[in-house]
Amino acid sequence: MYVVSASANALYLVALCGCVLALTRRAPPWLGWLALAAMVSAALLWTGYPADEMGPLVAPSVAGLRYLPLALLLWFVLQEDQQSVVPGMALWLLGLAWSPEAAFFATAIWWPWLALRQAQAIEKPTHMAVAIVVLRVAVTGFVALVSALALYALVFKVIFHDWPSISGLLVYVRNPPGIISVNLSGPLPIFAVSAVLLMLTMTRSDPQRLRQSTASLIALVAAGSYYLGRSHDNNLLNLFPFLLLVLTGAVAAGLPRFLHAVALTIVAAFIAWPATFGVDQLNMSWRAGAAGDLGPSRLLKLMQLDTPEAVSLTDQYRVDDRSSVASARDAIDWIGREHGERPVILNSHMVMLPGTPGTVWTGINNLGLFAPLPPDVIRDYIARGAKQFRRPGWLLVDRAHRGPWLHFFAESYMVQQVREFGGYTAYRMAPR
Repeated sequence: MYVVSASANALYLVALCGCVLALTRRAPPWLGWLALAAMVSAALLWTGYPADEMGPLVAPSVAGLRYLPLALLLWFVLQEDQQSVVPGMALWLLGLAWSPEAAFFATAIWWPWLALRQAQAIEKPTHMAVAIVVLRVAVTGFVALVSALALYALVFKVIFHDWPSISGLLVYVRNPPGIISVNLSGPLPIFAVSAVLLMLTMTRSDPQRLRQSTASLIALVAAGSYYLGRSHDNNLLNLFPFLLLVLTGAVAAGLPRFLHAVALTIVAAFIAWPATFGVDQLNMSWRAGAAGDLGPSRLLKLMQLDTPEAVSLTDQYRVDDRSSVASARDAIDWIGREHGERPVILNSHMVMLPGTPGTVWTGINNLGLFAPLPPDVIRDYIARGAKQFRRPGWLLVDRAHRGPWLHFFAESYMVQQVREFGGYTAYRMAPR
């Protein structure tokens, strides 16, 4: 999974840099270099949790795994030298198959851009002619969307012997985790100002620049829907690559002198802030002689919980009344030695052990992914898993953090074996 995440992030960065080059093709070279440096900073240093330098590889859902189809399609659209729309259509279909969120992103960009392009190609534009073109593209897009979704559903049925669940696809749309109020004094005003700057240039842009600006602005707004689900300021940082494209497009299109300076200041801050304040953890690692001991390999090693350091670090952040993971380590060792399996861990961390899942139901998803969902939805997923896979497995429970989980599993699984390890209890579960 980390290889997939790293590959998606690398392609995501390449596509974003391609977007920058497309926007600055007719601009002075210094703007291209500045925007490229800012884009690398935005994609690698600002995403994830920059306060602790936890980049996109630590939090893969904030970069390539979420936005790669959008970035690839935007790159194609911004190049403006293509004659055929077939590659763009293929990228739209990729977004449609990628995820419900990516399908929304791709659809929001592709069909409006296509309508604008065809409307601008009218030799003698009138309101009626433009309306006919827009209506034709809308109908074509609707038919293409319905047809593609039907085809994907059929392929899903053939492979998995069941129809895709609409409620399952939209489960986190209907139940966004950790909803908080929008912070109007946070980074949100920067997005609003940047969008206004680009819209000011659109009133006097040539047709090509207008299409580029429209696509960039739609991409920012579409990607911003991620922020609406859980309005945490840190989620806006994950949108910085698309914010940078809006600012780059505004500067390249030409702004009044003062507004030009405002936009450039924000772009430069993408580089200046992390360079000045954002590398404390790396500096500490460097001074400790452990600068090379960073990245996913070390993280995965610690998640194995098989060293005193890993146990100590995990216990350091546990809630006071929770059990030490040293007991969990004993249980993991025993289960692996006696049964050759790995448990699903139920404690305050809900860490999923790295490695190959094997033939049991363990190791597919950690319980933390399901914790924000309503109890009825959790029960439904557990029941579906028991019915579909018919596999036994181990549930390792911190008795101080039991919650309702054991009861949820007991509705679809029977307990075959119980063994205690300090503050933890291991349950061998089998489908009823």
